[in-house]
Amino acid sequence: MPTLNYWMIPNLDERIKDHSINFEIKYNKTKFKKLSFFESAKDSAYKIANNYSNLYVAFSGGLDSDFIVTLLHELKIPFKPIIVNSNYNKLERSYAFFKCKKINLSPIVIDCTEELYFNIYKKDIFSKFNGVGINAVPLLIAGYYCQKNNGTLISGEHIIDDSDSIDLVSINEWDFYQDYIFNKTIGLLNYTPEIVYSIVNSYDKTPTQEFKTKLFNLDFRPKFKNVFSEELNYKINELNSKRKCNPITSINLDNKKEFLQMMDSWNNEKVDI
Repeated sequence: MPTLNYWMIPNLDERIKDHSINFEIKYNKTKFKKLSFFESAKDSAYKIANNYSNLYVAFSGGLDSDFIVTLLHELKIPFKPIIVNSNYNKLERSYAFFKCKKINLSPIVIDCTEELYFNIYKKDIFSKFNGVGINAVPLLIAGYYCQKNNGTLISGEHIIDDSDSIDLVSINEWDFYQDYIFNKTIGLLNYTPEIVYSIVNSYDKTPTQEFKTKLFNLDFRPKFKNVFSEELNYKINELNSKRKCNPITSINLDNKKEFLQMMDSWNNEKVDI
């Protein structure tokens, strides 16, 4: 289940059937409580722990997954971190290994070859969705491990706009691929309306990494991007050149004020909680 009671619904079921359809988000209008970010994060974590068992966290070393690992550890919710080991983002992964050592966790490390990376992209992203989210591959690899071990995978998908000035509520379809390929995957930062409202309500005009650092109460780090080999880039570009259509896969939903007004209106309607 991507979100609690399907309060946020991506149209990936339709995208699988028709590759020309643009990515969209729909909502089940749901009454919710207005909580602080940390209150809503703890609420989401406890709900996930109560609803699911055998929890894993896809730990890239980025701020989002670092926050989730820190949160679950502090709440004493049992989980196992998964680090997908490749040559494409060693700097970010070093933060994941450092955090695991710091809080005495033994991560599950999955080595990812260039061949595996490309094959997952081709099969599960390009062919299945006509998608473009190349950086979602490590999350899918972690998802296959969880599926094999009857686990539930928690990821750090979110609606934080990756720009120099956060104001728009944006979302990408590749943050939901795993939810439609595997039975039990969850994005903690999108799981409830409470946590999404609290994140958007916290938006300011600072750059993304600074905003996340303050929101998550973590040490600052730059955003590290994957650097692929020339051979892998060539294979990906060659595959993408065969694309028959190019639907929209990343959307801006609203600005901060309009998005909060939309969610506020749900509490004034007669809807099921």
